[in-house]
Amino acid sequence: MTHSGDSQANKPGWYPDLRAGVLRYWDGKRWTDATQPIPSAATAVQPPKRGGSGKWIASAAVAVVVLMAAGAALFVHRASQGDDRWSELPQSMNCGVDPGNELLGAPMNPLSTTASSVTLTHPGDQKLAVTLDFADSAPPNPMTATSPYSGEKMVAPGSYDIQISVGTDKGAVHVFPVPSLGGWGATRLDLAFGSVAEGGSVSTDFPSDILTSFEAKGNAIKFVLDLDGQPRLFDDGAFTPDVRVNASKVGVATVDSPNGVNDSYASQLCAWGSGAESSAAPTTSAGAPAPSAVLTNPGAASTSTNARPASCGPSEADALSEALAQVPDDSVTGRSWSPVPVASNFDPCADLSTMLVMVEGGTGSSPVQALMFHRGEYVGTGTSKAYGFTDLDVSTSTPDTVVLTYKSGQTCNACNDGITTAVRFQWDGQSVQMLDAPPA
Repeated sequence: MTHSGDSQANKPGWYPDLRAGVLRYWDGKRWTDATQPIPSAATAVQPPKRGGSGKWIASAAVAVVVLMAAGAALFVHRASQGDDRWSELPQSMNCGVDPGNELLGAPMNPLSTTASSVTLTHPGDQKLAVTLDFADSAPPNPMTATSPYSGEKMVAPGSYDIQISVGTDKGAVHVFPVPSLGGWGATRLDLAFGSVAEGGSVSTDFPSDILTSFEAKGNAIKFVLDLDGQPRLFDDGAFTPDVRVNASKVGVATVDSPNGVNDSYASQLCAWGSGAESSAAPTTSAGAPAPSAVLTNPGAASTSTNARPASCGPSEADALSEALAQVPDDSVTGRSWSPVPVASNFDPCADLSTMLVMVEGGTGSSPVQALMFHRGEYVGTGTSKAYGFTDLDVSTSTPDTVVLTYKSGQTCNACNDGITTAVRFQWDGQSVQMLDAPPA
């Protein structure tokens, strides 16, 4: 599912633009060029002078809608320093598709962004360690690029934008990529958006140094969060949070979408009490999920659809490396192909899936080639000729059919006119068949 900031219907005000690592002003109809730093708890928000009227992507806002949809009713913080908030840890939970997911119709996650389980531990003080295990190797730390249209740092096209929420119905900590820093960050978007929804400004009444460290190793990413002094997060009893994971694939920047347009995957829920590997009994506190939000077979991790069958092919990274070693340089530009896909629905268990790669140093109009894979094994390119303005239609592609769209006939590279041609590629049991003709 592709989303952009123009679908936002919030009141005018300052909202987090997490791709750029700043607050950006929404004038009620569109994103402006006016920005300011995301403030710390001790920094007052001073509105800057208004800038232009460019369009901006608000993937974070879309993710927050999903993350808060699970129930983010905000109450007064009542936790005492002597509570037993960490008594239920360590806790391991299995992950699956969020039954309360608001991104209806979003495609399933590829293995690269499929969360299989999460483990919560207490390393001491008021810190919480969140170790998120993926079905395949863990996605790398966010790669960055500079948008040719805004000049700002953005998550590099072809990278996965993974956003994580840890919390209960009282509030949640949001972990997200920060392109301007080349790593990860964490904040309380529930407080920020809650304040704006109530007619106020972005809340700064919380400690801002939440994420103390992060590490990717094997198939896991570990985040350590310092929750000391966080309001509207704890109750008097044990802290029993759910973990939600929202992933998307970042597309190429355009004049209308200078930070790229994201293709979002289905939201994932790791519900408290959904795993059998906890050192403590499942909680029945107010922080536990409703029965409808718990996986129907929480103990069956080995047979879950999130688990990678042993018969499947190589990882996405290995498959891409093998394919690029066989693809000659582009015949028009003479350039080699970038090792970072601009789009992908790679699935080592599917009869047909693809990765789209652009020439090194390319722009929005540069040649793109579709690498085709049968159960993870490279079987050739979709076409002998590489086309510019090529995209993957994730929503209509199936496990045996890849649908690509080709845009042609524009009056200029950044213009929205022209013709869009959809071309289907299907696995017939022996080879890939092109069912439609591409542009001439």
